[in-house]
Amino acid sequence: MNNVKENGDKIRSATLSEELKKIFSLITPYWKRVLLSVVLSLIVSAINGSLAWLVKPAMNGIFLEKKRALLLLIPLGVLILYLFRGALNFAHSYLMTSVGMKLVRDLRSRLYEHITFLPIRYYNEKSSGLMQIGRASCRERV
Repeated sequence: MNNVKENGDKIRSATLSEELKKIFSLITPYWKRVLLSVVLSLIVSAINGSLAWLVKPAMNGIFLEKKRALLLLIPLGVLILYLFRGALNFAHSYLMTSVGMKLVRDLRSRLYEHITFLPIRYYNEKSSGLMQIGRASCRERV
């Protein structure tokens, strides 16, 4: 990618902290959804860990202590945990997808607003092809 503007000036690359500030400023209106999604993701991770952790006590109860009731309870418990995990995973994916779509909508709206209020002189000086290329490269950078 060429980092030189049409007038020959260099384009300064944003630092990581500047990029993160931009991202957090865009996410700010949706912080509740993002936070809920993170919490749901942590719960899903805890369920994954609990399934692995329950294997040893279940095997000891069934084979060493000969508890036949566990043969019915453990599959039922595992099924319930998997269903719960699936529902939480779906909610997490839904929330993150909706935040992403809302961010794209906001960015498109800001771009449209910016282009709409540019002075007429800008449109006289630039060809429509150059404007399209500029917008396409901005979309790729997002």
